[in-house]
Amino acid sequence: CQVENSNGLANLEKDFLGLFGKSESYSSIFEFIDIVVGMNKSLNQMMHDLLKSQSQLHLLRNEQEEVLMEIGEQKKILKSHNDSFDRVFRNMRSADIKEISDYELVSQKTQDMENIVKVMKEKVDELEKIDRRSNPASEDGFTVVPYTGSNRNLKRKGLNNARRNGSNRKLANWFAKQHGAGCC
Repeated sequence: CQVENSNGLANLEKDFLGLFGKSESYSSIFEFIDIVVGMNKSLNQMMHDLLKSQSQLHLLRNEQEEVLMEIGEQKKILKSHNDSFDRVFRNMRSADIKEISDYELVSQKTQDMENIVKVMKEKVDELEKIDRRSNPASEDGFTVVPYTGSNRNLKRKGLNNARRNGSNRKLANWFAKQHGAGCC
């Protein structure tokens, strides 16, 4: 049985040598086995490297997907902040416009009040001119009457109470006619 195995191995060796192109020089099956084992180790190492590369590639893909998801979330957050800033800027613009409008309104009312005061001064000047013409006794339009403490002395001298009845009412009515221009 051993002889047959040895002959079989020798025939196999010859076939392999013929297959690989070696001459009939001395080579044994053990060299062939070493070559096959070396090729097997080399293939196993290549397979191990390939599997390692594939696992690294899968890890990179997973990390890439996570990064892309995080970038998507950051984009949503940035869009939200951008929308918020747009709203704030619109509110600020509308507040500025309202402030300018309020300032213009106050300015207009102030101008109206200045015009009213100017008209009142003109009317007071006219009334003083009329009063000077109607009372020629004094040069400056005023007479000095010593006050004795009673209204009777004023009435006896032809002067009424220093406060005229209804004069405040006329002034109040005049201001009421200036609808909206009298007060801010």
